[in-house]
Amino acid sequence: MKLIDKEAILFDLDGTPIDSVPELSLAVNSMLKSLNRGTSSEDLVGNGAEKLVQRAILGDIDTTQGVDKKFYDKALSIFLTFYEDNLSGTTIYPNIIETLSRLKDMGYRIAIVTNKPFNFVEPILDGPKIGNLFEYVIGEDSLSRRKPDPMSPLLS
Repeated sequence: MKLIDKEAILFDLDGTPIDSVPELSLAVNSMLKSLNRGTSSEDLVGNGAEKLVQRAILGDIDTTQGVDKKFYDKALSIFLTFYEDNLSGTTIYPNIIETLSRLKDMGYRIAIVTNKPFNFVEPILDGPKIGNLFEYVIGEDSLSRRKPDPMSPLLS
């Protein structure tokens, strides 16, 4: 028996089934160290890699000042490389496996829809062995438009 009159349930990735803050913070601090900068707090994590790197470089949540493009591109590349090389330690929240399994047993089709690059998603889901619970996995580069764009093919 279904709890709600829907066929599918879509989940974001970061902060929903997984706690990605520690890995993202580790990647940011590795990037800052390689750029001979100080460290950053976990408070800066959020709103995607581009904003996170920008905030970490500026040492502030306000990104309106802007960042030198060449330096930013280098920083983003360092961040993404480190993050991609260290995806296997992701922590899932308590009861996620049981909850997702129960939803599947109830007949729901479940999917991940994230603005994280697709090539990062599979290793993240495989670390805690939850990838097989999702019928679909959609990353930021899977469709022509990212969520929450109302013109996304996902929302059509």
